[in-house]
Amino acid sequence: MTTATAATLITNIGQLVTAPAGSGPLRGTEMRDVLIIDDAAIAIDDAGIIVGVGSAREVTESVHTHDATEVVDAGGALVLPGFVDCHAHPV
Repeated sequence: MTTATAATLITNIGQLVTAPAGSGPLRGTEMRDVLIIDDAAIAIDDAGIIVGVGSAREVTESVHTHDATEVVDAGGALVLPGFVDCHAHPV
């Protein structure tokens, strides 16, 4: 996780489904290997780049926030990546 400033902080994520860190693109049976994080958070910088993903404690301790940081409460919901087969769904 990177020390950065969060423009947006998504908190109170009940479960976060993500790929293991540093794994790169997943293909075939590798797509079964997901990481599920309970009580998670996501931090996003002002360029829209995710700068922190993990337990709420890890993320809030590793990123800086300021008065303008937008805090979004996920309400304990499940958060998972949008799985889109981009070559079959034109923009």
